[in-house]
Amino acid sequence: MNNQDNPSLAGLVTDLAQNVTTLVQTEARLFRAELSEKLTKAGAGAAEVLGGAICLLAALLVLLQALIIALTRAGLGAGWSSLLVGVVVGGPRRHPAADRDGQHGAFGTYPRPDPGTAQARRERD
Repeated sequence: MNNQDNPSLAGLVTDLAQNVTTLVQTEARLFRAELSEKLTKAGAGAAEVLGGAICLLAALLVLLQALIIALTRAGLGAGWSSLLVGVVVGGPRRHPAADRDGQHGAFGTYPRPDPGTAQARRERD
């Protein structure tokens, strides 16, 4: 029998170890390449979203300024027009849950205390 046709167990284990090492290294390189590609695409997508948000904000500001100008031309003073638009756009908001539990303030709901706290026991008694 030829020795090359019938390799020894030690030779097979050595070949297996070398092949597994090569496979793991190759897979690690492939993983790093794919990860780098995906991160590059994600970064480009995030930049596009940010650019869109900036354009949207600029458009909103232009529309709000146009509203102020329209109110001024309708006879309201420029300062009052600006104040009115500012209050309508950025004024205090009430949380929808405020109407359900009756606890609300000018800027939304007040958090309900945890039933196990001393504050909740005082309010209950």
